Amino acid sequence: MATDVLNGTAEQTATATSLVTGIVHDAQELFKQQLHLLQIEVKTDLRKTTEASIALLIGTATALVGAILLAFGLVEAASYVMPRWAAFGLIGLIVSVIGGVLIAGALTAFNKIHPTEQSAEALKETMQWQTKPN
Repeated sequence: MATDVLNGTAEQTATATSLVTGIVHDAQELFKQQLHLLQIEVKTDLRKTTEASIALLIGTATALVGAILLAFGLVEAASYVMPRWAAFGLIGLIVSVIGGVLIAGALTAFNKIHPTEQSAEALKETMQWQTKPN
């Protein structure tokens, strides 16, 4: 009877040990998967940012050339009603204000981008869970 109790305890210990080992293995696997997901998200965000930046650069250069030509045309038109130097000053001021508003809007949009925040938080939680003493 004593051996039955000991055998039952040994089996329960073996089952508990395998259960804890399985949990630790699953936690390690989860950590690896979250790290891999974070890497994929960073690569994807970097690629998207690069593509958007190239398009933005080309569009900005094209718009800049157009804005310069438009400004010269507006200066020529305004020079019929005011001195040429005043027309340049007025058109330059208007274009500068518009540019400042556009830059402020773009900086606000860039500050709202947090591409890997959610994955990094999940990874941090997993690491805390694994290192948390019970």
